[in-house]
Amino acid sequence: MQFSCLNLLLLLTSTSLLPGILGNSSTDGTNTGILKRKDDKDKDKSAPKFWDNFTPKPEDIKQHKNNDWFLCNLASLSNIQEKGEGIDNNIKNHIINSNDRNSSKELKMDQSWITEIEIYNIEKSKWESQLIDLQDSIKGNKTSNMKKNGNADSNKIWWPSAFEAVAQLVQGNEYMKNHEFAKDVRAHIGLKMLTGFKTETIELGGLVKDDDTFTKNLWSSLVNSNKSPMCIKKDGKWYSLLNADDNSKDITLYNLKKGEKENTTFDKLKKDLTSYSRIQKDDDPFLKNDGK
Repeated sequence: MQFSCLNLLLLLTSTSLLPGILGNSSTDGTNTGILKRKDDKDKDKSAPKFWDNFTPKPEDIKQHKNNDWFLCNLASLSNIQEKGEGIDNNIKNHIINSNDRNSSKELKMDQSWITEIEIYNIEKSKWESQLIDLQDSIKGNKTSNMKKNGNADSNKIWWPSAFEAVAQLVQGNEYMKNHEFAKDVRAHIGLKMLTGFKTETIELGGLVKDDDTFTKNLWSSLVNSNKSPMCIKKDGKWYSLLNADDNSKDITLYNLKKGEKENTTFDKLKKDLTSYSRIQKDDDPFLKNDGK
C-alpha cells in the first residue's frame, strides 16, 4: 500500500498535535506536542494553549473589533459549558476530530496547531467546517482574504480566535460578507451561527420599564440565562448574560471589551437594557429538560 507524504503528515498531525486539544495533555492542561512559533517574539517560544483544562470559559475572550454580537454568544455558551449545564450540543461538539478531515485539504509543515471547526451557514441552512491553524486564526489568511480576528488574547488562549476565523471563512449570511464581521448586528445572528437553532432579538425600546407586568416578564426571560445562552445590549454594546439569581435578583454580565465579569442588579440593568437575544423558546433544547 502506498503511503503518501500527505498521509504521513495527516497521521503525524492527528497523533501528536490535535489530541492535545481534544483529549491528551499534561495534568495542568498544557498542550503536548507543541511546535515552536517562528513569529513569536516572546521569551517563551511555545504556542499558546487552545484552552485551559479542556474547558472554554468567558475570560478567554477579549474583544477589540466590532463583533461583540458574535463573541457575546461564544462567551455565554462557554459559561454554560464551564458550569456543566446545558445539552450535548455545546462548543466542543463543533470542534471536529482530526480523523474526520478531508484528505484533499492541503496542510503546511510550518503550521504549529491545526483544528477543524464548524459554523452554521444561515443562507444554506447547514453546518460547514473549515480547517484553521494557529497562525491564520491570529493573523488572518491572505489566500482567502480573511481579515485578522478580533480576539485580543490570542497569544494566550486561541479557541475564540479559531471560531472567529472559521466564521470569517464560512461567512453564510449578509453580516459576514468579504470575510469580515459587520458592525452593529443583532446578537441572535451570532447565536444562530454557533448553535443552528431558531434565535431572536427582543427589542425593548418604548416599553414602560417600571410596569409590573413588564418587569415580571423580563425577569422570567433573563433568569433562563443560567441554562441557555443569552446576550443583552446596553450603552450600545452587547454583553454576555452569565447568571441571574432568582432569589437576590443579582446579575452577572461579561464585558467583552474589558475581558472581565461585571456584577449588577436587575433593578439597575432594566433601566439601561435596550434589547436581548436568545434561542426561541419553542426551539430551545437547553430549557426543554427543565420544562420551561
